[in-house]
Amino acid sequence: NHTTNKFEYRPIKNHFKNKSKKTYNYVKALDISMHNYLDGFSKIVFITIIEYTISFAIIGHPNAILLGFLAAIGNLIPYFGGIINNLIASITAFIISPSLFVKTLVVFFLLSIFDSYVINPTVYGKTKLEGENEIKENTSEYYIFRTAWLFGDGKNFVKTMVELGKKQPSVAVVNDQYGSPTYTVDLADVIYQALEKKIPYGIYHATNLDYT
Repeated sequence: NHTTNKFEYRPIKNHFKNKSKKTYNYVKALDISMHNYLDGFSKIVFITIIEYTISFAIIGHPNAILLGFLAAIGNLIPYFGGIINNLIASITAFIISPSLFVKTLVVFFLLSIFDSYVINPTVYGKTKLEGENEIKENTSEYYIFRTAWLFGDGKNFVKTMVELGKKQPSVAVVNDQYGSPTYTVDLADVIYQALEKKIPYGIYHATNLDYT
């Protein structure tokens, strides 16, 4: 029987293994890290479907299953995914009855706290840590840069907020998350400087100043 490993791209694997053990270890560690990230994300999607479907069903929302799946899909859309789902759930609840509308708002509030302080740190935090540990176990020469809320050229959250601010007197966004928006060019420069100056290997935190 053939045993399948996480790092199973054999032509690429054998090429790097024959050329450079160091490069092979880097690529292997990267593959494991991506696997852990996707594993964590898939768990978040599954948990979101279950918790939102059950919560909406408990309060008697007729579209509980649909809203559960929409909430999971919303995870694919940074910042706005949750807002879109909340608007759909709120509007449909308000049309049905004021009491269901209030219950729906309570569900949003409780689930946002639960997700922020329990689910996300437990699942995402665990898989990220596993990825970092895999890298450290496979090589002693590594740089791990922990960053947050990346944005760059083209369409991004920062530009969207600026444009909405020009057109509207107020902008509605989620207010239960805090982070440091980090410009990709700045992060790339930090990484370049680290490589150029050959700073000690290890884990570094790299974000722009302040938070929102």
